Amino acid sequence: MVLILTIFNSETDIFPTTNNNYNVPSSSLPESSPESLPQTPNISNTIKSKEFLKSLTSWAVKTHSDFEGIPKDCRTLLKFDKSLKKDITLIDPGQYYHFGLKQGILESLKREKNSENYLVDGNILKVSVNIDGLPLTKSSSSQIWPILACLDNLEYSVPFPIGIYHGKTKPENSNNFLNIFVEEFQAIKTTGVNLNSTNFQVKISKILCFAPAKAYVLNVKGHT
Repeated sequence: MVLILTIFNSETDIFPTTNNNYNVPSSSLPESSPESLPQTPNISNTIKSKEFLKSLTSWAVKTHSDFEGIPKDCRTLLKFDKSLKKDITLIDPGQYYHFGLKQGILESLKREKNSENYLVDGNILKVSVNIDGLPLTKSSSSQIWPILACLDNLEYSVPFPIGIYHGKTKPENSNNFLNIFVEEFQAIKTTGVNLNSTNFQVKISKILCFAPAKAYVLNVKGHT
């Protein structure tokens, strides 16, 4: 919740009357009792104080029922899981978080509306993988390199993230960037993925990249 309080200097004429006619009938102004407003005997001394902000918050919650139940801290509203920090891997010159290929496959299977579609191609799940980089803003070099996947032979499959790298530049070494994903796929390729007593074999059908990303992943000279 963000409350913006605009304070005008008492000496400033907000409604100048020179060459203008701003006649506002007093009957059109909303009535408010002094008890309904926060007590601010000295604005200049208390505007930055915690006491005034607390008083303003209490007044807003009491006056506007829509604010009830809103936490005081935005982190509570976002429900940020601090335990996720330990799963972040440092990959020079940035950071990488691995969501998991297996986790994405299981979520895609659970979303599938028709269970008979699981049996397409004899319980073999074909995975398309996409790797590319994109900037986050125009004002900085901050960028992300997501590894995305999609199941080709499921009717309602949607792309899901396997892992995402963030840094000021792309990962220095593509092998380090892809290492966690490759190790997980090798394990899944051997054991498969189990859901509802059914074992699904996983195969990568294709890896999709634009020319610059393809050269980066393959560690070859770019096209320019």
